[in-house]
Amino acid sequence: MPRHLNRRPTGIRLLAATVLVGAAFSGSALARDLVVALKTEPTSMDPQYHALTPNIQLSQTLFDPMVCVDADLKPEPCLAESWKAEGNVWTFKLRPNVKFSDGSPMTSADVLFTFDRVPKVPNSPSSFKIYLQKVEKIEAPDALTVRITTTEPYPLLPINMVGLPIMSAKAAAGSAPEGKTTTELNAGTGLVGTGPYKFVSWKRGSEIIFERNPNYWGKAPAWDKVIYRPISNPAARTAALLAGDVDLAEDPPTDDLERLKKEPKLTVETKASNRIIYVALDQNGETTPGITDTNGKNPLLDKRVREALSLAIDRSALVSRTMGGVASPAAQLLPYPMFGASKNLTTAAKPNPEKAKALLKEAGYPNGFTLVLGTPNGRYINDSKVAQTLAAMWTRIGVKTSIDA
Repeated sequence: MPRHLNRRPTGIRLLAATVLVGAAFSGSALARDLVVALKTEPTSMDPQYHALTPNIQLSQTLFDPMVCVDADLKPEPCLAESWKAEGNVWTFKLRPNVKFSDGSPMTSADVLFTFDRVPKVPNSPSSFKIYLQKVEKIEAPDALTVRITTTEPYPLLPINMVGLPIMSAKAAAGSAPEGKTTTELNAGTGLVGTGPYKFVSWKRGSEIIFERNPNYWGKAPAWDKVIYRPISNPAARTAALLAGDVDLAEDPPTDDLERLKKEPKLTVETKASNRIIYVALDQNGETTPGITDTNGKNPLLDKRVREALSLAIDRSALVSRTMGGVASPAAQLLPYPMFGASKNLTTAAKPNPEKAKALLKEAGYPNGFTLVLGTPNGRYINDSKVAQTLAAMWTRIGVKTSIDA
């Protein structure tokens, strides 16, 4: 049953775009506060509790990691000015004179505290331990040097450092094994970082308020205060923007984009993201739930069946008709020129339904089979619509597909 992440993501790969719509500001009329309509409210303010996009995008406003990435996901200096590797040992040189929002200095001791805390955070639905894979030892030879030893040569370490915002060892210390608990951090206690803004308040279901960090080491942020308001309904986010209740809204309905682009007081921004939408095909055993008419066999174990499902998909049609143009057909796991993507893999597979039918027949399924496709509903842009379109494409080659959203 194609449902959640499994061993081999195969079939549809669709790279979604990030879409933001905001009010246009000009010169002297520039407001000092920014009100943002969030698609999803974060589950926690603890920067190490839940590796979830709504959480991460807000924690990146309060905290900085040692390594940042640019718009194309290429690593660039952040709290670490430079780094180098010698075999299994990486040395990071920290930026001097950086202060936390409470005015205390940021040093290598804060990095060690941050990394030590990661595995101690209890009940994490999605642990940040993934960013410390291959890490064997972390040392601080001096206040501005961090030395990390990995179990083997590991070129992805700088990229993993992007996912670990540095916390204040002083502010986040506490009696629990992890220091300040997630509950305490959610209340703002110990929530001290080096990012452009600092925490003010969080009223669940209503609003989150950050204000400018006067001790920020980088370029001063444009806004004195940022107010985030969770509005889960896409139409309601757009209505709030048009009414002037918010200044910026993320992920508006794709059907509204052309109308919004014509609004003189609004600006629509789109950018290719690293969000890939794909189907995970169950190859974990001889049987699989949700597939029938196969005499009890799991057809997804056969490469010819997997290729047939892929050839049935018109990725360009998914982009233009289902996604409203705010996506791109995925030829690989990231769009080029993002870091790690190849310029030789920029053309997505073209549909070939007739070959798909021939492959199914060759694999022993001339009449296809019946399949239930599991899908999220409302987590990603048009996720359920993409699944419905995919089901129709598979049904045309004989794989009779229904949706479980």
